[in-house]
Amino acid sequence: MGSSSCFRYHLGAVAAVIFWGLSFIAAKYAMRELPPFVLATVRFLIASAIFMVIIAVRGWHILPEPQERIPVLFLGFLGVTLLFALQYSGIYLTSSAQASALVGAAPIFIALLSVWLLGEQIPIRTLAGIIVAFAGMTVVISHGSLAGFRSGTNLIGSSMILLNSLSWALFSVLGKKYSFRYHPMQLTGYVSIAGTILLLPLGVVQAIFLPVPFHLSLGTWCAVLFLSVFCSVLGYWLWYEALAHVKASTIGVYLYGEQAVTFAFAPLLIGEKLGYALLFGTALIILGIVIVARRDI
Repeated sequence: MGSSSCFRYHLGAVAAVIFWGLSFIAAKYAMRELPPFVLATVRFLIASAIFMVIIAVRGWHILPEPQERIPVLFLGFLGVTLLFALQYSGIYLTSSAQASALVGAAPIFIALLSVWLLGEQIPIRTLAGIIVAFAGMTVVISHGSLAGFRSGTNLIGSSMILLNSLSWALFSVLGKKYSFRYHPMQLTGYVSIAGTILLLPLGVVQAIFLPVPFHLSLGTWCAVLFLSVFCSVLGYWLWYEALAHVKASTIGVYLYGEQAVTFAFAPLLIGEKLGYALLFGTALIILGIVIVARRDI
């Protein structure tokens, strides 16, 4: 592979991480007008429509194999319905930066679930990384003082984000079984469509009981389309293209920049303030993840 071609895939991976880092900010902005479940529903209705076109154009089967439809539906529940119901509710109650920091802890939950579900051993190095990461989560949630734990809204929102990370970890562990049977974009499309079907009732009910503007502002529509097109579809396409041509261990390093993107742009775009506790706690989380990721070295 030529250096220019290789650079293109690295650039695509970086672009995907930038999209995902900005997604927390876009969601927080859009929730000025749209409640969490409604936002998630609109995002994935648009994304699923695009995935249906991709599936049709590529000549893939419209539906998964009959024996795999229930498992894919369950993956859709974990990876879309539950994941974004929790994530957006958490972002609504906290901040985009705090949510990004806690979502970044998902690899820690993946390591724990691998021990529980797959029977993997837990080396001392991995255990040390998990402890460091959990210390970082505690600092982020508490804002560096015990008073942070006494804020009901902050505690509930942070708990939702952590449950969101657990949902993603469970989705990642269980999804490995099907990742070898389908093209990554095909499986992502199936999961997106299945999750949207299950998410739709939540969005409709919330739209009935909470005020939703009949006409959304241009800014909100831009945020929603960014989440749908760039984060749910284009981001994953760029990421999977990079994984197909560059070592996963090399590309995976870029994911550590997701929180940096959120932290860099949240103050500029939506006026969020970053405290020292958030920055220090996030650094501990990333350090813990690095220790866990290097457990086999």
